[in-house]
Amino acid sequence: MMPAGFWLGDKPLVLASGSSARRALLEACGLPLEIIKSHVNEKAIAATLLESRHSPSEIAIALAHAKAEAVALKHPRRLVLAADQTLDLEGSLFMKQIGRASCRGREEISVVAVSLKK
Repeated sequence: MMPAGFWLGDKPLVLASGSSARRALLEACGLPLEIIKSHVNEKAIAATLLESRHSPSEIAIALAHAKAEAVALKHPRRLVLAADQTLDLEGSLFMKQIGRASCRGREEISVVAVSLKK
């Protein structure tokens, strides 16, 4: 638990995510949160980047930035945190988690990207 007075902002941190895991992690740190989903079309962004031969890590970074930017534009002067996660399984992009059994014996790289905007 963070000491009293840890958060110095006059408004809570905006989490641009509907992820219950991200919310729980930040709340466990003692951060006051306001959840505002970005509603960006992640599949369309990822598809465009895949066509341009971007890596799964570059796609995770771009998605995190897109979500943070979308929410920050609607909520100026607020601190907005967004994140995205991708999995590179032997060169194939997975946007959502897949079972560990599917990965067994194969090279996998999990990428987590975070973007903070104000």
